[in-house]
Amino acid sequence: MWVARRSRLCLRIVSGRQVRQLSGKPPDLDSLTQYSVHVPPCSDTDTKLPKPSDDTLKTLINQFSARDILRELAAEQGVSPKMFSMCAERFLEYLQSSKHLPAETGYLINDILEGKSHVDELFPYFLAHCKRVFPIIDCVEDLARISDLTDPASWYPRARQMKRRIVYHSGPTNSGKTHHATHAFFTSHSAVYCSPLRLLASEVYHKTVERGIQCDLITGEEKILAHGDESSASHTACTVEMLDINKEYDVVVIDEIQLLRDESRGHAWTRALLGVPARELHLCGEPAALDLVRRMAASCGEEVQVATYDRLTPLCFEDRALETWDRVQKGDCIIAFSKNQIFSICAELDSRRLKYAVIYGALPPRTKLDQARKFNNPDSGVDILVASDAIGMGINLSIRRIIFSSMTKVSVVNDVREQSVLPPHLALQIAGRAGRFGTQYDMGFVTCFHPEDMKILKAIKKETPKAVEKAGIGPTFEQIELFSYQLPELSLVNLLNVFRCLAELDVLYFACEDSDFKAIAELLAPVSLPLAAKYKFCLSPANVEHSLIATALTRYARSYSRGVTVRAEDVKRIIKWHALDQPRNREALAHLEVVHDALDLYLWLSHRFPLVFNDAVRVQTVRDQVADLLSAGLENLKRLPLSHSDGGQPRVSARQQKVKSTVRSIIQSAAAAASVNNNLHVASTCIPSAGQPEEDSPGEGSSGGFGEMENAVPAPVADEAISAGESEPCEEESDVDYSSQPKSFPKIPREFTTAQAGSRIQSGEWQRAIREYLACYLQDESPPSRDSRGSSRR
Repeated sequence: MWVARRSRLCLRIVSGRQVRQLSGKPPDLDSLTQYSVHVPPCSDTDTKLPKPSDDTLKTLINQFSARDILRELAAEQGVSPKMFSMCAERFLEYLQSSKHLPAETGYLINDILEGKSHVDELFPYFLAHCKRVFPIIDCVEDLARISDLTDPASWYPRARQMKRRIVYHSGPTNSGKTHHATHAFFTSHSAVYCSPLRLLASEVYHKTVERGIQCDLITGEEKILAHGDESSASHTACTVEMLDINKEYDVVVIDEIQLLRDESRGHAWTRALLGVPARELHLCGEPAALDLVRRMAASCGEEVQVATYDRLTPLCFEDRALETWDRVQKGDCIIAFSKNQIFSICAELDSRRLKYAVIYGALPPRTKLDQARKFNNPDSGVDILVASDAIGMGINLSIRRIIFSSMTKVSVVNDVREQSVLPPHLALQIAGRAGRFGTQYDMGFVTCFHPEDMKILKAIKKETPKAVEKAGIGPTFEQIELFSYQLPELSLVNLLNVFRCLAELDVLYFACEDSDFKAIAELLAPVSLPLAAKYKFCLSPANVEHSLIATALTRYARSYSRGVTVRAEDVKRIIKWHALDQPRNREALAHLEVVHDALDLYLWLSHRFPLVFNDAVRVQTVRDQVADLLSAGLENLKRLPLSHSDGGQPRVSARQQKVKSTVRSIIQSAAAAASVNNNLHVASTCIPSAGQPEEDSPGEGSSGGFGEMENAVPAPVADEAISAGESEPCEEESDVDYSSQPKSFPKIPREFTTAQAGSRIQSGEWQRAIREYLACYLQDESPPSRDSRGSSRR
């Protein structure tokens, strides 16, 4: 039996001197019944036996499924009770839908109906059908072994062959632990610094170069190589996900090791800690993670040396809340946990004529650094910082006092907004940014804005941060690839679901959240990609909840699947570069942040698929220009209304009334070459599809397409800095909101639908008139003026 066979799998886990044995329980196969395969009806026409009626077959299968001994036999073969019931229904449907029964099955069923055979003899044919419907039945033992995550230390034999010296630099924020760890980095022959953020990696990179040491900077979106592509420099500063565990190093520094507990990224720190082959491994982090690191090191047969540090400057928790923004002082940093709160606080400071800098997570690193420089510069006139918890790590700031605008944070879990008190480790990490050693302030202060939050702050001060109990872990690509060999019919999302159902973990680890990965996998499901390529695309830092990001990622993936290079011109069309400008409202500011993310996504892909995304330098130039627009928008934040309705740029400008009158004379005398419906989707029949010349109207039997808004808008003139490349451009595709259902587009004016027949204007002119009206409507641009024949005067 499966249970018996599974119980004989004695998998040993070595944790220090303890050895424990797995439970031996079989996986819950009932949870896998959704991953079935459709079995088409039998097409065998050789058999001449008459087929029993549907009612007769139903009675026969009901007798079969009622047999307890058959259910027991099926369970021994890995068919769970729920699977048995489902397979009985599927088997009946298969028999009823087949025009002729398979020969052997047909003869047996006739013998059973005539009393010559017993219904139990149908079991082998039923079991064969079960395995066709649920392929997982045949390979569940192999899948269980592949999904065994109980001993991740054994995944890295190269690291296990080395005798690594592990040093844990333990201390609170502003204790100098990273400074001491990076000393070993600077003085070693070959070393790597692993950072949680691009900003930290960039900071260490610049410090290394200033010391005259050749160093590479490697993040997901950026690579600066000291020797070009010829060879690696002796030192590397990188984000933790980019650590190359296939090279040996003298020293490796892993910063913020307590992020092992992170639900989304924790697996990257686990991989670095267990897998990097280094003679010395320096870990920097909170004391709360020390015990877990010791246990993980013990599973590798290694010990941990501990260096403890105290805070370098005193930190004072004030007794009184701020209560009013009139008490804000120079060097204050006000912490808020949403952009709406940040902008609301900025409005309060504006009303008091106070200058401030703004930092929050959605801003590009370059913009964050610009804001940080202004705040740190005593001559800039910027004395106050308004920030989110993004300042908890990564930026050196000259802060005198931290002011929590709230001690609660709203999060969205399964589309439900939940409000919870700040966890102590996060509150203390943010509070510790005040009075940083080496700044103009030799002491830090912490308080709240609301008096009712002071009790929470004082309780957090006294509370010891909860120990980090488990480290994040996730499947490797090799494991998913092995799954795909066993279950080739399943999609990548279903492969991950099956993996999570079957996976067993050691008590030291938890399975990291993979909702973002699955969201991308579902988005790209219709795109034909090799498994390895699709897996890499799913690892990309893409928030596909934004329609622009979803559209960009889908375009990129389809271009890769067709082997079409994606150039800067293509990216500009995707982000509608010609329509971007300094933001006039906060909605436009948020849109620029998403545009920057879309450009970052291209750069991330350029390091994984350089043959397709081969225009990184020019795209990086565009990204920097978008960052400059964001910086300019933040400078004018006090003058930015919340949205169009609050006084910003209107969605439909007054110029469109002039466009109507300009185009009306053309429409009224145009030939009714195409019937234009009020709805823009129907009106698409008279608008050329992608790749079709504007001058050519769809002929008889052809259909024009309006697959994207972009097709209705005149193609933007490429920036002079970007010249046309020789390679085939990225195809023009549907500019669809891939993350949601299609939205309703604006309707065409009535005069476009009631035009009288005329002969002076060709159908191509009719099309251009409509295209230019739509361009104005959708992009708020005035069309070129026209003469009496409708010809453009540019």
